[in-house]
Amino acid sequence: MNSLEIRVMKLRDVYTVYRIEKESYNRPWPIGEFIKELNDNSYAKYFVSLLNRKIIGFLGMWIIVDEAHITNIAISKKYRRKGFASEILDFAENYARELKTKKIILEVRVSNVPAINLYEKKGYKFISIRKNYYSDNFEDAHMMIKELS
Repeated sequence: MNSLEIRVMKLRDVYTVYRIEKESYNRPWPIGEFIKELNDNSYAKYFVSLLNRKIIGFLGMWIIVDEAHITNIAISKKYRRKGFASEILDFAENYARELKTKKIILEVRVSNVPAINLYEKKGYKFISIRKNYYSDNFEDAHMMIKELS
């Protein structure tokens, strides 16, 4: 039986998260950035998804005053298109609501249609284009927002 658990990311999770980051992005964050986020950034909140106690994905966000900003989200290739990104996104939204944030914002590559579709399905709205946002290929990003109630 598949049992999904979502919990706060711990330092010991960083190497597994980094492997998922590398398989998910053309220009992954260096492993040191994850360590820095966990150790030094008081705004950062990171979560991991575990399936049968194995980390299969993660989500990072910053909580600044009454706004949450999703910095990254990734699910291991083997587990994509099975609803796990949706579940960790729901978890993060609920966490943000508990902290009394009013909205969540994020950027997503304009070419990442599956992610855009997921965000739209979850109630995120397009607000603007960030030109040349991604440094690996200067692709534009959709900036999206969801008002929390």
